Amino acid sequence: MSAQQYPPLSKSLVASALFAHVELVTKRNSYPFKLLRLGVRGMALFLQ
Repeated sequence: MSAQQYPPLSKSLVASALFAHVELVTKRNSYPFKLLRLGVRGMALFLQ
């Protein structure tokens, strides 16, 4: 998974789209989903 193929704008766009999708899919409050959401949020912050 190489992030170099995306220009910065679409990289953060992809990150926020992925984040929104994960938020939508994992509305349940089970522990693994919380971890997954934290991971995706961290990744989105890191990519910006």
